[in-house]
Amino acid sequence: MHKFLAIPLFAAVCFTGCKRPAPAAKAVDVLESRLRTLAGKDAINCGRVAPGVDVKPAGDCAMQANNSKRPFYVGYELPGGEMGLVTFAFAGDAGGKMYRLEYSPKGWPGQMSGGELTDGNQIFTATCPAPLRVAQSGRVTCIPPMTMGAGGMNPHGGMMAAPPGMANPHGGMVMPSH
Repeated sequence: MHKFLAIPLFAAVCFTGCKRPAPAAKAVDVLESRLRTLAGKDAINCGRVAPGVDVKPAGDCAMQANNSKRPFYVGYELPGGEMGLVTFAFAGDAGGKMYRLEYSPKGWPGQMSGGELTDGNQIFTATCPAPLRVAQSGRVTCIPPMTMGAGGMNPHGGMMAAPPGMANPHGGMVMPSH
């Protein structure tokens, strides 16, 4: 009779006193969190576009939200050489203030000028120097096209140099940043 009582008693003690470890919490996406903070709680998420995916829907969403004076955010993931996959993102708040963000999961080396490095040097944030527009790449940007000397337009308008620490995959050309 003791054998039959011992098994249910052991099971009852184990089920009430033995606890399974809680599943690990999902890692917080620091870029998404920063974008939401800058754009505001009612912001439209226009998405984060992976390499090789059509950028037009995200760009259309961002431009429509911006033109309607609605808060929004959007991001574009790009191969970053030694830096891995980097994301260039934009956020507009309800007051019309625009931000550009550059995210590297490995962190940006050194100090970058013109903005602020946060989140373990993973996110560079700066205010936009120009209105939001669609670049030749089809992605939205707030970086004005660069001009060449003698009044000529740069045929790579909207393209910038690779961020610090990133290998330039285009050799003598500049890498598209937005």
